[in-house]
Amino acid sequence: MSNNPLKQYFRTPSLYFKLPSGGKHYGAEVVEVPENDELAVYPMTNLDEIAIRTPDALFNGDAVVRVIKNCVPAIKNPWELNNIDVEAVIIAIRAASIEGDYEMESDCPSCKEDGKYGINLTALLMEKKDIDYSKRLTVGSLEIKFRPLTYAEINRNSIKQFEVQRIIATLDSVEGEEQKKKMLEDGINKMNDLTNDIVTQCIDYIKTPETMVNDKQFIKEFLVNCDSKSLKAIREYSAQLREQNDTKPISIKCVNCGHDYKQPLQLNFTDFFA
Repeated sequence: MSNNPLKQYFRTPSLYFKLPSGGKHYGAEVVEVPENDELAVYPMTNLDEIAIRTPDALFNGDAVVRVIKNCVPAIKNPWELNNIDVEAVIIAIRAASIEGDYEMESDCPSCKEDGKYGINLTALLMEKKDIDYSKRLTVGSLEIKFRPLTYAEINRNSIKQFEVQRIIATLDSVEGEEQKKKMLEDGINKMNDLTNDIVTQCIDYIKTPETMVNDKQFIKEFLVNCDSKSLKAIREYSAQLREQNDTKPISIKCVNCGHDYKQPLQLNFTDFFA
């Protein structure tokens, strides 16, 4: 392969970018950060395009991991990237793989007509910033330190959430009120358990006046058995941290009627690369 006379025509990096985290959370086994902190991003190959359009590979996360490793070679283990950096990587790969702006379709809430709009992904990428997780939440005499989720954790949680939602979606086809009630209660309990699992994963440790607890089983047991006011405060704070990473809605002026409105932008491989 090294003697291939066509090698000079192989794809080359289309852009360079810095991870919002700066890569400071990872070892070299996850990301090899160069001295200037800028990672090279190559455009997707035809195989990459096929991979992200394969439902099963997208669902289990395998396609996303393969595409990231192929397009951003410095990232060795995408599973361990945190959710903040993963979104930035998705934007960078998409920006490197298209010419001009990213085209998005949107239905105007005023005239109900569909329109196409261009989004500058490079500018969007520059808006992604790291989130400060150093601040502790105080709940009574406890200090709670949070952390961002990894892509592996996000993917596992998404699969579990889909499974619960699938159970609830089948309720209309179930005959018998008792059976339907039992399945609904089971779905609600599983969803609540999953919510506690996610919050548990987001907690780095809990500091008491006597000790520091980072055992996930102990932390989840605390969440299940603490008072509702404390649990609400913990869940809300965790949600606020995640929301800081949410991409701001895009400002749009309807091409049909001129109405100004905001359009959310979903940053995941399933929607973003469709």
